[in-house]
Amino acid sequence: MPERDVVQFPRSPRRRCGAPVPADTLYTFTVGEPFTVSVTVAMYFSLLIAMPVILFQVYAYVLPAFSPRERAVALRSCSRCRPAGWRAAFGYYIVLPAAPFLLGFNASQFT
Repeated sequence: MPERDVVQFPRSPRRRCGAPVPADTLYTFTVGEPFTVSVTVAMYFSLLIAMPVILFQVYAYVLPAFSPRERAVALRSCSRCRPAGWRAAFGYYIVLPAAPFLLGFNASQFT
């Protein structure tokens, strides 16, 4: 369950230093922080999910003003955005599951 990994991540430094960690408790430092964090995360993810549609709308708006040569350049530059999706998928499916290993790697040498 990725949801539990996200909840466990902020508590991992406390667990490594031997401090007691209450079950299912996240700490906030200001009164409005739980709301602000939730809204900020929702806004970033909604922007990430909507980005292909937004870019297509911008491209469709600007396309009639382009000459045939400029259209070809714009099409090539739009096709270069595809690797960004590959990088996002790599980060989500490869790097994120490896986070516990990466956070605990060589932990005895660092305090």
